[in-house]
Amino acid sequence: MPQGALNHAGGKILVVCGSYQQISDSSLMKVVQSLDEATDIVTPWRRSESIHHSTNSNPGFFNFISNRITGSSLHDLSCTVKVFRREVLEETELYGNMYRFLPILAARKGFKTKEVPCEHHQERGKTGFYSASEYITRVIDIFTLYFNTRFTKKPLRFFSSIGFAFVLCGLMLNLFLVIQRFLFEVPIGNRPLLFAGLLLLVLGVLVASVGLLGEIIAFSNGRNKKEYTVEKEI
Repeated sequence: MPQGALNHAGGKILVVCGSYQQISDSSLMKVVQSLDEATDIVTPWRRSESIHHSTNSNPGFFNFISNRITGSSLHDLSCTVKVFRREVLEETELYGNMYRFLPILAARKGFKTKEVPCEHHQERGKTGFYSASEYITRVIDIFTLYFNTRFTKKPLRFFSSIGFAFVLCGLMLNLFLVIQRFLFEVPIGNRPLLFAGLLLLVLGVLVASVGLLGEIIAFSNGRNKKEYTVEKEI
């Protein structure tokens, strides 16, 4: 992982590649040479990637969802090749598979990203399909990205909205049963809807409680954590 490799790298400009070649040699040199004074991160855009995967693994779907929830305009988040300044990793916290979203997470710290069109290196013997676990992992990563970019400092808003939805559904079910009981004299003691309504009420309160617990933890441990980077003081 880049964070672990950072301790063993001494340069100010870092080039990170995946376990297999994803862009051509000439494109790699193009990406390296594209880092200028106004740029902190250079990420490749494999233009032929969408064509290659449109009938296979469809990573463009994950890029589309990631951009929709973050407001990013990057076209190729699946490429692991990145060129960036050392300060980017020093100021941006990464864990798990969040490295593929490094440009999005670094942008929240104020770092500038440039996307460079590149030639996609076709791997021989690759079908383009991933295993089911890989798709599930990517969906979880997108959910983690959504939470980290919007609710890190305010988890109560996220969990309370879900809890409120559960409570509202439970109240509507129970109200429906109460109307049937008192207006139409329909027995409700043994009806599954009654238990479903009560379960939704309890579940909503529990989910909101998780948000409250997260809010306390975020306030205790994260109130001094800055979400931005100061380039220089005047």
